Amino acid sequence: MHVFNSFEEVPSPEGMNVTLTLGFFDGVHLGHRRILDRVGMFYDPGVQVSGLVTFDPHPSELLAPDKVPQLLTTKEEKIEILKDFKLSYILFAPFNAELAQMPAEKFVDEMLVRRLGAKQIIAGYDTRFGSGKRGDVELLKKMGAEKGFTVEKIDVVRTDNKSVSSTAIRELLLKGETTAAEAMLGRP
Repeated sequence: MHVFNSFEEVPSPEGMNVTLTLGFFDGVHLGHRRILDRVGMFYDPGVQVSGLVTFDPHPSELLAPDKVPQLLTTKEEKIEILKDFKLSYILFAPFNAELAQMPAEKFVDEMLVRRLGAKQIIAGYDTRFGSGKRGDVELLKKMGAEKGFTVEKIDVVRTDNKSVSSTAIRELLLKGETTAAEAMLGRP
């Protein structure tokens, strides 16, 4: 697995089938793991690329500095956890003013399709991206039909009838409910 810190560092995908997922993946919890396991099904070195597009720093640092969540994992911890999955690469896209202001359609067309060569996108049910978080699974599906890539939505994962999310895990940890948090993370 390679780690890239800009779109420009990612090698040309020419001649390869590319499956991508995108999101922040804080904590790499059970919901993230379901997405990553699905992306990993398309991993085949030399034939099929499976990539994860994430952001550094957390978008809130730029968009809402007073609401930055306490992260569950550092960049280094995230990389270490992600080594367990079949990924060709992780792209830590620099989240800056340019990316924050980029319309969702332009992000999909220019970054995911043209630059990264996406032929398939595996997205969580709550995936949001682009300026104003206007991009979602429905936009991906619409653009996929136009641009020639497929989209697969992964539904919510639940533990004890509660939706697994990084926010829910943070809330559990703040209450001292480590057993429930570990259940959502899928690890200590």
